[in-house]
Amino acid sequence: MLDETPIQNSFDPQRKNDHQKIKDLVDILECMSDSFLSVDQNWILRMGNSGLDRISGRNRQDDIGKNFLDIYFSTPELKNTELYKAYQKCMVERISMSLEDYYAPLKIWIEVRIFPIPNSGLAVFFSDITEKRKTKAKLQESSERLKLATETARIGTFNFNIETEKFKLSEISRQILDLPPQEAYTPQEISLSCHPDDRSLVESETRRLLDLNSSRYMARDFKILRQDGQLRYVYTTAQSLVEETSSGTQVVSIIGTHLDVTDRVQLLQDLALAKKIAEQANESKSTFLAHMSHEIRTPLGAIAGFVELLKVNDLSSEQVLKYLEIVERNSKHLIRIVDDILDLSKVEAGKMLIENVEFSLVDFLADFQSFVVLRAKENHNNLIFDVEGFLPEALISDPTRIRQILNNLVGNAIKFTENGQIKISLSFKNSTLCFTVQDSGRGISEEQQKKIFQTFSQADSSTTRKFGGTGLGLVLAKKLSQALGGDCQLVQSELDKGSIFKSEIKVQVPSHTRFVNLDPSHLVVKASTPSGVPLDTHLGLNILIVEDSCDIQMLIRLMLNKTGSQVTFAQDGIEGVDQALKSKFDVILMDIQMPKMDGHQATRILRTKGIQTPIVALTAHAMKEEYIKTQESGFSYFLSKPLYRHELLNLLRLIKLSDNVIA
Repeated sequence: MLDETPIQNSFDPQRKNDHQKIKDLVDILECMSDSFLSVDQNWILRMGNSGLDRISGRNRQDDIGKNFLDIYFSTPELKNTELYKAYQKCMVERISMSLEDYYAPLKIWIEVRIFPIPNSGLAVFFSDITEKRKTKAKLQESSERLKLATETARIGTFNFNIETEKFKLSEISRQILDLPPQEAYTPQEISLSCHPDDRSLVESETRRLLDLNSSRYMARDFKILRQDGQLRYVYTTAQSLVEETSSGTQVVSIIGTHLDVTDRVQLLQDLALAKKIAEQANESKSTFLAHMSHEIRTPLGAIAGFVELLKVNDLSSEQVLKYLEIVERNSKHLIRIVDDILDLSKVEAGKMLIENVEFSLVDFLADFQSFVVLRAKENHNNLIFDVEGFLPEALISDPTRIRQILNNLVGNAIKFTENGQIKISLSFKNSTLCFTVQDSGRGISEEQQKKIFQTFSQADSSTTRKFGGTGLGLVLAKKLSQALGGDCQLVQSELDKGSIFKSEIKVQVPSHTRFVNLDPSHLVVKASTPSGVPLDTHLGLNILIVEDSCDIQMLIRLMLNKTGSQVTFAQDGIEGVDQALKSKFDVILMDIQMPKMDGHQATRILRTKGIQTPIVALTAHAMKEEYIKTQESGFSYFLSKPLYRHELLNLLRLIKLSDNVIA
């Protein structure tokens, strides 16, 4: 109970009225949740409600009439608190104050509101805010954690106040939108940071969030345009908040987040592009394989057809020769197709071996000129050779690959030019050999030019149908040029006027080499050994042939007819080793790929056993890597399939002349 002063004269109406007011005030103070006390000017406690008992744990009836400061601020430490100083200040200066402070004796935080009483002391209202402060601290901690999380994740936040029509942005949001630092932003300022393509979309989404009949949530990507012109993608979420007012439900604000997702969008775009490219490549590859099937089946069909015709008994000798020439021509064409495919595969896999050897550039050009002149005449073209400046007589590079490059470039020019002119220009500068091939043929459209160096693309399917070919020539020329340290490019092309291709390769020049001013018209081809070998060439060799194919066995037997040689056959490597160890042979022809034991293993065993007989590798793997592997296995010589009679007999003659010494 609050302390009440006795009424002296209950029959005095004024006093009775005052007493009632005091009683009403006491009742009000007793009903308050806050604690209340009052002191006079001498700090004597005059009044207190039940809340004072609850918060202090004391009985106010025992303390009324005593000095308030002596009860609650009895130690020097308590007299040094902000709360004590506030009491003193309010009493002396007669002002009101409000503060929060920790009261150590009760181990609580209290909120205090102090008011001066006219012509008297102080009225004090206070409450225990310990739990409130704990809750506030937790909220602050959660807020700090959220802030740390958003800053770590680079997530910005914003709040649009409907009443002020202003956006407040976190620092990260400001940085994402690339806006200058300021307290708040207008919708127009926010809109200007958006990409022009997305501004109307931002405005429509904002209107939707303000519409109570629509969804109050939004999440989507927007494009923004930074001041430096950089395009960025921002994932934006937004939620409209509503309140019940006297006018009904109203949207009071829009809150949301910003997250820069440019890297994610770019990754998705890159993946989509990669997927598209892969699908196009797969489609091109399927087209390429279908085209290769056609290119391979065409010569095979010719070979099979004319072989069948050769079975007819009533053919004249002229017809037989003609048919055989067709079979031979198509066989060589088929081999070129396979070689192109294999060479391209090796280049793209990085397995192509480049052989740097010294060779005569003059002889190389003379040989190539004699070959290409005949081809140019097939389409009635005029072929011009032009040499710019001085050329070294000899070079160190890979003449085989250089010939492939020239064959493909010049071959294309001849194929697509009829009754026109083809000019081959050659120059040398700064260790770079440059070939330029210019034709007056059909030319290449701008669209086709984009695809001519793509592996599984032909510039135009109609071109393929009309002119044939694998479509690998230019790709292979470019890959080989790059493998030789240079490049192959289309310099210029115009439809119906022709094209200019240029290949540059890096070469070395031997120190002893002279530089000459070469006249293309004076190039002379050195006489070469004729490919034809008389059928009755006498060798008189004892030959072991280790070959699992019965057809190849028969072919070799027929090739060796009338050479006076004795032939023994073995079906696989195991049988071949057994035959070679039991009998003495002048030469062994060893297939590489056989069942049970291959040629490499068989040859290594024979060399280990001390067999010094020359061994010739027979293989369909006509690549330099296979040649190197055969040398490592102990083979003496190397012949690639398909076998030609003149090559086989010339090699056997060489072996015989070398007195069976292993090369």
